[in-house]
Amino acid sequence: MPSTTLLTDPYAITTARWLIGLIFLLSSITKLRDPKGFTMAVYNFRVLPAPLADLYAALIPYVEMVTGALLLVGLFTQMAAAAAFLTLLSFTLAIGWNLARGRLFYTS
Repeated sequence: MPSTTLLTDPYAITTARWLIGLIFLLSSITKLRDPKGFTMAVYNFRVLPAPLADLYAALIPYVEMVTGALLLVGLFTQMAAAAAFLTLLSFTLAIGWNLARGRLFYTS
């Protein structure tokens, strides 16, 4: 009997896919409920020029929604995983860029 690891265990993969899908779906809903707030958040990162910031803020909630839904139902999982990776990479780069510039974000 071949041994399985966490990375090859089908139950672990399915659970991770469902969790990431749910997180993406819920994240899209919060952004869609307050599009102006999300657009302001994108602008406040000061990473993209205004036209790209508008486009990014308009598209990301739908990218998250479709990605989350695809991961939850198990369709096009490789493409959905790639979209999730690129979305999370964009968030990480924006945060890293701001930290490198000495900009800290606080919530009260």
